[in-house]
Amino acid sequence: MTQLTALYKGDVLTSVFQPIFGMLHRRPVGGEALLRVTKEDGTSVNPLAAFAQCSASEQIELDWACIRLHLQHGGRLLGPQEWLFLNVLPQTLSHPWYVAEMLEQVASVGLRPQQIVIEVLESEGDNRPLADAIAALRAEGFVTALDDFGIRRSNLDRIALLAPDIVKIDREFLNLAMTRRHFERLLPTLIKLIHETGSLVVVEGIETQGELDFVAQCNADLVQGFLLGKPIEGRAPPQAAVGSIDQAHDALARRRQHENEYQSTTLAAYQATLRSAAQQMMAGSPFESAASALAQLPFFTRVYLLNASGYQVGAVIETPSNEENGNYARFAPLRNPQGARWGMRPYFSDAVRRPGEVVVTEPYLGIIGDLGCVTLAIAFKCKDELAVMGVDLSWRWEEKN
Repeated sequence: MTQLTALYKGDVLTSVFQPIFGMLHRRPVGGEALLRVTKEDGTSVNPLAAFAQCSASEQIELDWACIRLHLQHGGRLLGPQEWLFLNVLPQTLSHPWYVAEMLEQVASVGLRPQQIVIEVLESEGDNRPLADAIAALRAEGFVTALDDFGIRRSNLDRIALLAPDIVKIDREFLNLAMTRRHFERLLPTLIKLIHETGSLVVVEGIETQGELDFVAQCNADLVQGFLLGKPIEGRAPPQAAVGSIDQAHDALARRRQHENEYQSTTLAAYQATLRSAAQQMMAGSPFESAASALAQLPFFTRVYLLNASGYQVGAVIETPSNEENGNYARFAPLRNPQGARWGMRPYFSDAVRRPGEVVVTEPYLGIIGDLGCVTLAIAFKCKDELAVMGVDLSWRWEEKN
């Protein structure tokens, strides 16, 4: 294939293509067009530097030169059911003639608007004109994406305003998730929140198999990075990348099998003891007597009784607390649960919906200061009134894996 280039003020512009894979589909769904800039003497120039040395109007001119070049490149490379991801400056996108010009340029290379994903780059100032431009693009069939989410100014209110079809999570956020415990827990939650806004998620910058395995756990839709394919002028065979994706699926399957085994073995004693405590109360035993066996189990933190409205009933049976512990002191105002109402907790509603069955939560941060907590709960009838017994187990996040 003949190399595609363009000239702008003496600089040689070259379009390269980095594949983007579907985690579920295990194949490329398209790719991102990226810019390479060289001087006439062959010296490479950082694309950001090339834009930075231009005036405001020249930046728009250069952006359009890149768009036309990338569209020609995409017209040669893309299949009819693949996306071409294009980075576009916000100031280019906000011009009133942008949509009409894009429609003309896309048609000229034999592509359809539905094949073009417009990636909105980070911007300062008022985003409302940008939101209007994105709405106009979507009305014509274009797909829109918010690029580099998770760094600098990116936040959820920008997703709400721009309503992109796709959100691309930046490599920097992935790196934090791989190296810091709190970010590890945050990334899957962030992806879930983005899904709930109606957007798909691409995780960028995947360089190792361990990162891809982790992204599979987080339920990302699409993936991109050097592990899966480097930016090149053509298209690399996808077999190696598909093999890496399969490895990530296999690792996730093993992890879930391990978690299921944990549920059926490690937690089995807690489930059986909690069920026995509920049966004892149904037979007339007082709470303190029925729940005493739970307090003898390892990792036990506390056991408590709630009524049908979620109110705390009576005292809590709990392990002695070390008042010198930092968490105990910092969360002291929350430690007394007398008068508390726990009906808003998901485990309460889950137990009420499934009476007689022990429900188990995912690990979460306990409100009264534990590093982590897993709750088991069971709903049952006691003296003709519905009751829910809950038991909290201590959990250390670093031991989850």
